[in-house]
Amino acid sequence: MEDCSQLDQEIERIIQQHSEIKNILTRQEGYHHNKRQRGRSRQRARTAPPHEDFNRPNQDQPRDDRAHQRPVPPAREIINMISGGPTDGDSNRARKTSSKKFINMEIDNQIVHTGPTLSFGPEDLRGIPSNHNDALVIRAMVANYDVAPIFMDSGSSVNVLFQESINQMDLGQNKMEPVVTSLFGFTGHAICPVGLVHLPLTLGKSNACKTRIVSFIIVDAPSSYNAILGRPVMTTFMAVASALHQKMKFPVGDEVGEVQGDQVIARKCYVEEVRIE
Repeated sequence: MEDCSQLDQEIERIIQQHSEIKNILTRQEGYHHNKRQRGRSRQRARTAPPHEDFNRPNQDQPRDDRAHQRPVPPAREIINMISGGPTDGDSNRARKTSSKKFINMEIDNQIVHTGPTLSFGPEDLRGIPSNHNDALVIRAMVANYDVAPIFMDSGSSVNVLFQESINQMDLGQNKMEPVVTSLFGFTGHAICPVGLVHLPLTLGKSNACKTRIVSFIIVDAPSSYNAILGRPVMTTFMAVASALHQKMKFPVGDEVGEVQGDQVIARKCYVEEVRIE
């Protein structure tokens, strides 16, 4: 209490506003003594040098600003998204070279990208429950296999294909390449990938579909998903995903291709993923 003058003042204010509480405390022998002691502690806190009291508001600020100011606690750990993998190279030298290229890159404003405008409107919310919090879980064709469920994760730096899924595929001449760089999840723990494969991925249906060769990191770990599509797929397909609208859109010539999410599967996967963890 001596080190937290704001809390002391707030408690004192509440006591003064409620006579029944004040009457009870007044009959306590140590109430007035403790009150005087706390007053002297606050006086010492006000006269202490600034560097000795990190919770003391800046006296140069207006009183109204000081009343709403709160101390900023130091960060205990860093919480990250899925990162790592050979996205920008599979060695420290390759990643440093990629970073330097980006810093020195000149953006040409004369380049004009043609194609339809990707947007989401009220019509995309038809059939979608309001105020939902579901992940965007889709199905897609991977190496001519209908793969589901696939989790769309715009925070992932790599595309992940889990070992159990790839065991069911006949990849033929596709050879798995070694990967040195580990993957790091949001907990900061490292996972060593099994390898890397390049497979055709098809999004969309009928005429509004697109196929591209995509790099997948193979991970041998339990998961309720068969694959995770990250930022590389979003860039390759020039796609925009919206978990709110449960849909991903991408240009296909002059048309807009779409992939619809499955909320029922998304909720089942969530329950299963929590159980696995």
